[in-house]
Amino acid sequence: MCAAAPAQPVDVSAPAPARQRPKRVLLDMELRASVIEPLSIDQRAVVYQDESGRAREVRTSQVAAIIPYLAESGATAVLGSEAEGLLILADGQRFPGRRSGAPAEQDVLAWEHPTLGSVAAPLDLVSEVRYMLFLPSGDPVFLEPAPRDRALLVNGDRLEGFIESLGDPVRIETSSGDVELPAARVAGARLANPRQEQRGLALWLEDGTVARVRSLETDGRGGASATLADAQSARLSLDQIIGVVFDGSRLRSLARIAPQEQSAAEGRPLLDPMRIADDFWAPAVLDAPSIELPGPMQVMWTLPEGATRLGGVGRLPRSSWVWGDCELVIEVDEQEVLRERLHRGRPTIEFSVPVRGRELTIRVEPGAYGPIQDRVILERALILLAPGEG
Repeated sequence: MCAAAPAQPVDVSAPAPARQRPKRVLLDMELRASVIEPLSIDQRAVVYQDESGRAREVRTSQVAAIIPYLAESGATAVLGSEAEGLLILADGQRFPGRRSGAPAEQDVLAWEHPTLGSVAAPLDLVSEVRYMLFLPSGDPVFLEPAPRDRALLVNGDRLEGFIESLGDPVRIETSSGDVELPAARVAGARLANPRQEQRGLALWLEDGTVARVRSLETDGRGGASATLADAQSARLSLDQIIGVVFDGSRLRSLARIAPQEQSAAEGRPLLDPMRIADDFWAPAVLDAPSIELPGPMQVMWTLPEGATRLGGVGRLPRSSWVWGDCELVIEVDEQEVLRERLHRGRPTIEFSVPVRGRELTIRVEPGAYGPIQDRVILERALILLAPGEG
């Protein structure tokens, strides 16, 4: 089990006064996890309270990310929002809110966020927009990715083609001609823009927001001022900030890398492939949803250029505690870098292993009771890249 304090923290004060603060998990540049109580967060340093009650400081150059403390939240996803709509961009940014009534250019979607204010999203960066969460029929507003743009109407009909405008009216170029619709008739749309990797400084907020920010400054009062790319700023409390990535170009979610091969153990046919636990309502923090390996099997990935470490949590789910007993094995270019047994007495491990190589293999091997209930969940599985590789 890999768990360590942040690299060389500096004692910056006398014991802090006792009060309830949110707990977070700090991932250092070895992807090792430490539970902290943050006092302030900005783009230069994280100040936090340690177990003795003293305030410590660590430079953000030594921090890969800050994420929720799962013992409190019980989940890997943010809480979600009660806002009436949701805007999702191609680089993973998410803005709960609503369509803005302010005028906008034809190729820009104007959006209002309850905390961050106006967001201007160029259409070539929009992945999905939901103007409402449910149709009048009760069905959720959702469109699967497709090679062409698609719009979902309030009555449940779908239009496919090229979306020219998401203002009022909405304009769609279809195979049968151009269509103009009042904005009130459109429930949502998905655009066929390619996925982009997130770069730079990004925040995850408790309402489901994921925002790339230009700067993050502590306000000296237990909060922070965030400035977005569009230059608008907002004050946020530490309770609102549940996750921070200080350089998104250096982290890759293993769940977002397509595996090259999957096979069952011992030459048996593969009955159930690897599963990704994507949630329709709430995104996984760091865009790293859990990966389920539903039985003795192995999965192979091609590592991204510049990969240095793989970190995460391996867990035997509680439903498998009666008979589940297996080994989690990680190999890089056929060289074993991790072998840990998971069973009822030790159902969870944290790991951080070197992955400098080309091919990553993760395997579940049956243990004392054979393959019965040998199911492993990989949580927040992240690959760290060398500087300049992302």
